[in-house]
Amino acid sequence: RSTIYINYLYFRSALNQMLAEGYEDIEIFNALNKLQIVKLQTEEENPQIVFEGLNSKGQALTKADLIRNYILMPLTPDMQAEMYRKYWLPMEAVFQSSDEVELFLFHYMLLKKKSMQINIPGIRGRISINNLYPIFKSEYSNLKDLSNEEIEDIFIEIKKCALIYRNFIFTEKVMPTSHNEKQLYVLFNILKKKETAIFLMRIYKYIDEGKIESDFLAEMLDILVTFSFRSYICGHMGFNAQFSALSIPKFEKLIESGKNPIDALYEILLSGTRTQ
Repeated sequence: RSTIYINYLYFRSALNQMLAEGYEDIEIFNALNKLQIVKLQTEEENPQIVFEGLNSKGQALTKADLIRNYILMPLTPDMQAEMYRKYWLPMEAVFQSSDEVELFLFHYMLLKKKSMQINIPGIRGRISINNLYPIFKSEYSNLKDLSNEEIEDIFIEIKKCALIYRNFIFTEKVMPTSHNEKQLYVLFNILKKKETAIFLMRIYKYIDEGKIESDFLAEMLDILVTFSFRSYICGHMGFNAQFSALSIPKFEKLIESGKNPIDALYEILLSGTRTQ
């Protein structure tokens, strides 16, 4: 079936749903009279690239919009709607603004790449929020070869990390109560060490996977707060984005070798003071 026919079935179903919910015919008719349809004829251009420059509000799409649309692109409309509803929408709900979503996706990509350094066609240097979208495209360049289940796994992983990231966000309505929350508040809101989130996401994932006991978390947070405070006093960079990302493979190697997570953390921090 053609995409046009699939879209027709979707709109027919949506209109029937609106009628079932009590909307009047005239209300739907007046709304449809405001609808504008634009047809763009592309030749050799990639339709996704053309779409990236368009938005119904005449505004540039956010990097999060571009990333979401790129990952959704290989799926059918029904699957796109399902992935958006089950994974992307709950992920966005964690954050207060599009800037926070982009910061999370930036930290998520550093968690994946385990380094800020990047060398892909057209981009050399460091991963940043500015080049976040092409970095995502490079990381998931084989989307068209993946099954629906494999693409769903990408959304599951992003949502899972966003729910971990929620532990690092505090607002006037969400203030710390437990010891761990208070230490996280100090780390992110007082010391302003947002880049620590990259490394902490890996620790939380290890706890979720059962490879680190949750009892270790409080002491690890104490260590990170103390290290960050002393780094600030001494004019040391502490946990910047690069150190946080590079610490991940070192920490993984130590944990997989059976090292105590507290000792592993101390070893990483000591190595950092010698190299930064």
